[in-house]
Amino acid sequence: MKERYDRNIGMLSVEEMSRIRQTKVCVVGCGGLGGYLIEYLARLGIGSLTVVDGGVFE
Repeated sequence: MKERYDRNIGMLSVEEMSRIRQTKVCVVGCGGLGGYLIEYLARLGIGSLTVVDGGVFE
């Protein structure tokens, strides 16, 4: 699982990466800004990401 965080080396300390890996985030709304936020958080390596969207896909 170390490879998941290799891209952050040099920008974040080991302690910071550990805190990010243990963080839980819930994003409500996947449209517009929410979609970009979800992608960014996933790439950063957030440990648990919950996504909630009440919209209907047609």
